[in-house]
Amino acid sequence: MLEFDDKFFEDEVRDGYFVRSEMKRRWAAEMEVLAEIDRVCKKNGITYFADWGTLLGAVRHNGFIPWDDDMDIVMLRSDYMRFLSIAQKELLPPFMGINIYHYEDFDRTFMTVQNGLGLNLNENFLNRFHGCPYGSGVDIFCLDNMWESEEEFYDIVQLTDFVSLVNKVIDMRREEKEFGKILEKDEHWLQIKKESDAFSTEDFLLKAESMCNVKIDRKKNIKNQLFRILDGAYSLCDNDKSEFVVNMAAATCLEYHHAGFKREWYKEAVELPFENITIPVPIGYHKVLEQLYGINYLSPIRYSHGADEHMREDMQQARDIIKNGKKRIENLEKILGVY
Repeated sequence: MLEFDDKFFEDEVRDGYFVRSEMKRRWAAEMEVLAEIDRVCKKNGITYFADWGTLLGAVRHNGFIPWDDDMDIVMLRSDYMRFLSIAQKELLPPFMGINIYHYEDFDRTFMTVQNGLGLNLNENFLNRFHGCPYGSGVDIFCLDNMWESEEEFYDIVQLTDFVSLVNKVIDMRREEKEFGKILEKDEHWLQIKKESDAFSTEDFLLKAESMCNVKIDRKKNIKNQLFRILDGAYSLCDNDKSEFVVNMAAATCLEYHHAGFKREWYKEAVELPFENITIPVPIGYHKVLEQLYGINYLSPIRYSHGADEHMREDMQQARDIIKNGKKRIENLEKILGVY
């Protein structure tokens, strides 16, 4: 069990942001989950790296980003599959490794390690996890070999878009059946409903089977099966000497030339301070962060100052993503042939 002094859990202003004691208790609980992941990885010779906001927090804040409330790590595919295969037997209770291959109701292409689900007011649980009464976890993403051609990459992107579409249709129709209406009200959701009403869920599943050359069991969780198909597709590139690796679960909104990370950036892990522990980060973490957040990643964005340069850069990136996303949706519609 990690040790924290009482001062750690006090309300505090960090980088101009007020962090409540409750948030810090959640941070501590997540760090306990990470400590268990770290124990299993060291025992089995598995390498992992801080990722996304956790990596940025380690470099920029020596800990959590004050306004962040989760932890992300990443592994190369070989380590990811090893960890996934041993997690069920190696993680000590109450920790659990939740993934699409061991939990039929799970429908994500990444896995998560949790200390529990929902609210837990058991005294032993509260003592173990520093007073945080909620299940807390760490998400684990996977880095696959990068496709050597844009065509192959965008084939997987379009498959991802299609699986996302089918899952939304399934969710929408379940809500309609249970509640007599769809719960989402945004225009994008309503547009999907309008365009898919002429086709049955079976139509979409037959299309998925045709695209992926698989058979979907209608009696089992369909969304889980679709995400298994997607995860398998992500790992299809078998060139372990490719110059780049890619997190396909997060790359579908990016252009081919901006989606990959140089493999050499992940050739080894180095330790950086993170709150009262250290955390492994990729040796090329500066390059990784530049690619994820831009060259000014060391400067926290003050969203209250909408006119500053960082905000303008972010808004332009958002416009580019929307523009490129529309092009891929048009291509997806041609592939489906149902719009």
